[in-house]
Amino acid sequence: MRTGDADRLAAFVQLAQPTAAAVVSLTGPVPDRREHADRIVRHWRTELAPLSALPAFAGRFGAPIRDVLAATVQSLLVLSLARLCEVTDVHSQVRLLAHAVLDEELPAGWRPPAGAEADAATGVIVPGTTGTESPGTESPGGAAGLVAQQGGTEVGIDGTAEERAQWVRLMRRVPTGIVRLAREMWGVRRLIDGRAEGRLWHRAVANVPAVGVVGATLGERHAATEIAARVYVALSLADNLPGI
Repeated sequence: MRTGDADRLAAFVQLAQPTAAAVVSLTGPVPDRREHADRIVRHWRTELAPLSALPAFAGRFGAPIRDVLAATVQSLLVLSLARLCEVTDVHSQVRLLAHAVLDEELPAGWRPPAGAEADAATGVIVPGTTGTESPGTESPGGAAGLVAQQGGTEVGIDGTAEERAQWVRLMRRVPTGIVRLAREMWGVRRLIDGRAEGRLWHRAVANVPAVGVVGATLGERHAATEIAARVYVALSLADNLPGI
């Protein structure tokens, strides 16, 4: 991983703090940290599957956007668990995200950009929510967004004409906050090949137009469990994920 990639992930971590904090709040309070962690994983498996699978309607043409969107929501799962375990410094969160989602290591001696450490330590509920909803009763779009739907058509990212068209479709169907984070993740998309994607048949079906959403949904649910297992070990929560 390059220094610029790590800096981009640090920016992602800063932007993601409100959503990660909101998920911890919405799934608690729970006296037992392990039980709370299990709730967070179940929540993101529910949110991640349909959200990450949306670009699969376009088959293989939607694959680049699907990968970035999935990596974005997977990263939110990681950051939610990190916040639950009081791991709030940017360096530790970026290192955990790189390991669990991208299967990458930070550059030797890398430190977050100035000011990033202080920002990530503050988690606030996303504007527009009360912070009192119980799991399963989130606002439209789920706690993955907790923000208004994006209605714009200007993408403002690099990519092919087809990729930009896919971004426009995504912006019309996914909460604004998630699109903003996905655009940040788009800057490190060359690293996303190492992310968990489910089994081989999940990936094969995901590349078929229309029906691809089925394979993508199942694949992302499987991937969420795999990523959570890595984080549980890294944060000393448990060695496995029974009952999730």
